[in-house]
Amino acid sequence: MEQSFAKKWESLPLNKVVLKEDNLRQIPELMKLYESYSKWEWRFGETPAFTNGLEHKFAWALVDVQFEVKKGVISKG
Repeated sequence: MEQSFAKKWESLPLNKVVLKEDNLRQIPELMKLYESYSKWEWRFGETPAFTNGLEHKFAWALVDVQFEVKKGVISKG
């Protein structure tokens, strides 16, 4: 993600700072966000429902797989 961001905005100067957990602990608001977004419930359980498809052409056939994801789990496929 970092590389894609840098490539998209390569014409602008990049001001990159990597914060470690110790740095975050010094700023309560950032630590609260870090803790919240580190939880499984937010990273996977709170993901919006979406559909996706994967397609691959073999010499013998075209395989197309469609699936729906709800709360980070494939619910229909």
